Amino acid sequence: MAFEKISLYGLVIIEKKAVNYHKVDPSESRNVFIRAALVEGRYGEHPKRRRSPPPNLPLGKGEGLNSPPCQGGAGGGEDFFSHQENLIKELDDLESKSRRRDILVDEQEIFNFYNERIPEHVNNWISFETWRKKAEQSDPHILFIPRERLMRHGADSVTDAQFPNQLEWRGMLFPLSYHFEPNHPFDGLSIHVPMSLLHLVPEYRLQWLVPGMLRDKLIGLLKSLPKSLRKHFVPVPDVVDKLLARITPDNKPLTEVIGQELRKISGIDIPADAWLETTTDVFYQCNIHVIDDKGKIIASNRNLSALREQYRTRVQENIQTAAVDIEREGITTWDFSDLPVHVQLPRGGISIRAYPALVDKGSSVSLQVIDNPLQALDITQRGLSRLIYLAVPAPVKYCQKELLKGQALGLSLAEMGKPEQVVDDVIMSAIKQLVCADQQKLPRTQAEFSQAVVKVKEELISTALKLSGYLSQSLPLLVDIKKQMKQHKNNLALLFGLGDIQKQLAHLFFTGAVYQTPEIWLSQYSKYCRAILLRLEKLNLNPQKDKMSMAEVNAHWDRYTSFIEKEGGHTLAQNSALLEYRWWIEEFRVSLFAQTLKTQVSVSAKRLDKQWELVQSVR
Repeated sequence: MAFEKISLYGLVIIEKKAVNYHKVDPSESRNVFIRAALVEGRYGEHPKRRRSPPPNLPLGKGEGLNSPPCQGGAGGGEDFFSHQENLIKELDDLESKSRRRDILVDEQEIFNFYNERIPEHVNNWISFETWRKKAEQSDPHILFIPRERLMRHGADSVTDAQFPNQLEWRGMLFPLSYHFEPNHPFDGLSIHVPMSLLHLVPEYRLQWLVPGMLRDKLIGLLKSLPKSLRKHFVPVPDVVDKLLARITPDNKPLTEVIGQELRKISGIDIPADAWLETTTDVFYQCNIHVIDDKGKIIASNRNLSALREQYRTRVQENIQTAAVDIEREGITTWDFSDLPVHVQLPRGGISIRAYPALVDKGSSVSLQVIDNPLQALDITQRGLSRLIYLAVPAPVKYCQKELLKGQALGLSLAEMGKPEQVVDDVIMSAIKQLVCADQQKLPRTQAEFSQAVVKVKEELISTALKLSGYLSQSLPLLVDIKKQMKQHKNNLALLFGLGDIQKQLAHLFFTGAVYQTPEIWLSQYSKYCRAILLRLEKLNLNPQKDKMSMAEVNAHWDRYTSFIEKEGGHTLAQNSALLEYRWWIEEFRVSLFAQTLKTQVSVSAKRLDKQWELVQSVR
């Protein structure tokens, strides 16, 4: 189609009259038709094609029930244009995966393909359709452009193994997509996650990307190291190839894993803060697409924690809505069926995995369903302890009357709550120790619960008396510590040491401390108090030495608290190596500030570092 201007003796009569351009310049019209309709894709927008079903072509090699859906209409096989569009989309995906624009040929090659086949007289839609229908009767695939003709090279390295289309994690499949457009917000790898499954995405596994991208990311990470460290790992590509042979993608921080392997290979220790991951290209950070029930993207971010925080309330609301027949309040005895580890809840056409939890409410427990499996275990451990507590009123009443008599002064200084709260904490700790110590083996049936109740009835008093005895030994020492600290409070030279002692005490004596502290370490509380008293005696003599020892301890304590802040307090009870690490720090304090006291374990800064490696390995 073209526009013609008509004039008479210089006077314009018609400014723009539409005319068929093939009558004006048939050859050029043919070129325009091939390029605009077939190469640039406007053929697929023609209203007659959208209304008409595609031709009933015989199936080619590889076509069948699993072929891509036809874009031309219902019924029949794939027509030539849908075949071309699907091929181009496939090859564009290959380029996005490999991050190279050298697989798909340029548009001129597609033009040449059609130019070779379409007769000279075909120069518009009508003549093309007339010729095509007749030509396809003798050769149904005359216009099917071969895959190899659209490719500049074979792209043999871009395999499904190297660039998978989904990530499998613990039975769940998350779709993956690839985009190659620098500075675009979706540039790189993206994972598509239903909002209700955000809590189940393996955060650290995303750092490993896919095999086809991991090598280049590792090269970038090693090159980001300070020169003083980087010089030990050259040539970098060769070192990375050695690393790849030794590591397997897992839900563990990538830099920690490769740091451990590099230490094994070279003996060089790489500090955690030496990795400058933010200096690597942004496409090496997986993008998370949050999708709704219809698969539509509703939010995107490369920060999974931010998305979880953004949607945490909505996820929990979805779970609670779906779990309306499960959740209950005011439970005082086991009057429900088995307590499963997880349940599948239907919601908006998908199945949500959620985790029932018994929540301690003091005078009762409630049955709730939450989104985090580890938190559910931690909450249920306490909820079950409370339910057993309610089932054994006689020994509980005795303990409430007899425990921690004569410790009013120490309790008033310990900041552990009111005396009755501390007694309750001791009783709950005793119950947990007797029948709920292992979060993986909690009573989950009525029969198991009944057995636990019998055991607690028999042993609660003796166990609670033993635990309260450890407090009774340490509380008078705490009183002495507070007196001495008060005497030195105006001595500026001792300010740092006194502040550190106050921080230590706050992490020993707090509300719920007995429940959270294993007996083996609660039994050492009096030793820790005596160690503090010895430290106070030396502090005034040599504040500088105290400060140096304090720095050694704080290096480990800061590492521990950072871990807890990121992973959550529930991990302390679920990572035995972490629990030991936390209490070895207290033992380390004793070895530095009170050498005359015997430590429970042999501990040093080097041994703490090795223990930290174990903490990381069981993540």
